[in-house]
Amino acid sequence: MENSEKIGTGISELDRRLDGGILSGRPYILVGGSGTGKSVFGMQFLQEGIKKGENVLYVTFEEPKEEIIKNMSGFGWDMSKVNFLEILPDRDGNWRIPSGAFFERPGMFSLSTLITALQDAVSSHKVKRLVVDSLTTFSSMYDEESKLRKDTLALLNNLSRLGITSFLIVEREELSGMENYLARGTIRLIHRADGRRMLKVEKLRGQKVPGVWLPFVITNKGIRLACYSTKKDVYAHKERVKTGIEGLDKMLNGGFIKGDTVMISGSPGSGKSVLGLQFTKEGCRKGEKCLYVTFEERPAELIRNARNFDIDLENMQKNSLVDIIFTSPISFDVDEHFLEIKSLVKGKSRVVIDAINTYQSKLDDATYNEFMSSIISLFKDNDITSLHLVTVPQLVGSFLGEHSTSVAFD
Repeated sequence: MENSEKIGTGISELDRRLDGGILSGRPYILVGGSGTGKSVFGMQFLQEGIKKGENVLYVTFEEPKEEIIKNMSGFGWDMSKVNFLEILPDRDGNWRIPSGAFFERPGMFSLSTLITALQDAVSSHKVKRLVVDSLTTFSSMYDEESKLRKDTLALLNNLSRLGITSFLIVEREELSGMENYLARGTIRLIHRADGRRMLKVEKLRGQKVPGVWLPFVITNKGIRLACYSTKKDVYAHKERVKTGIEGLDKMLNGGFIKGDTVMISGSPGSGKSVLGLQFTKEGCRKGEKCLYVTFEERPAELIRNARNFDIDLENMQKNSLVDIIFTSPISFDVDEHFLEIKSLVKGKSRVVIDAINTYQSKLDDATYNEFMSSIISLFKDNDITSLHLVTVPQLVGSFLGEHSTSVAFD
């Protein structure tokens, strides 16, 4: 009977979408072209095990241990607790398994010696997680397809029998029919021409999968998904949040509803930013923490201009009541921008985005809708009341920009 326990991949938002992670004790395939982030994913998976006190093993056919450690040095991970099994060619081009902590009988590589080494790792060293980098190089050692199929099946079956949770890396854009058939689960990584990195869980036997491409960024802490899935139940508030503008609050029967997402549209110079600043000032006056996202003014300029309306943003910053994010539209990266906002929303009550025209001008329809869905879900799950300012070319009319916004705002 197979284990139904789930373990984390080390990527928190992915685990959230998988209802806790992947089923333990199974072999999975991680597929993608060069530079897509497969090795980082694999090492992050092992680091999650280390956090849980598990022993982990990285089998490399590609690079020596020292080179891998060097490549992973920028993520702040404890590489000293990662065990390595290096299967590399000697000077004559023959593949060898060296003597080491997990195998005391060095010699020429064969499937049987690899399986013996893995058996030793599990029985003697209690290894729980494994990464094989890569199955593609392993496959290149075979001249006969039938022999490769037989040995790959034997490897996967032995991994299942040993009860070790493993990722076997495949360094191609596409899986072969054999690999796709044998995989208990498949996760695919791509690096698109527009620079965005995407991840898709294509198959997990015994589990529901998201079935969509998920954007991610490789940060100094590893892979982070640049998207957000809403909780199943979000509390519908009745409480009102004052704007700080007496007449507007009266018109709104006491202000906006807490947790609502509100679009404020107007022509240039109509006072949208002033409204956003007053909304922020009112929150800070009540001791609420706020976030102001700006594309049009740098923080120093925003602080200076706010003083003209008796709004002391600088003092609010000093008292840790407001954070300001400035992103230049020229260097705008939607995934990095999302993660910056996500990193600052905890504990916030109010957010102002000034203005969403940058999103509309920089993103295609699919990316815009994906981003707005994620950002609004993030705000609602954190009980944040958010104002999204948008500049329109006319004061009266139905213009909302290039993208449909009717499904996004309250």
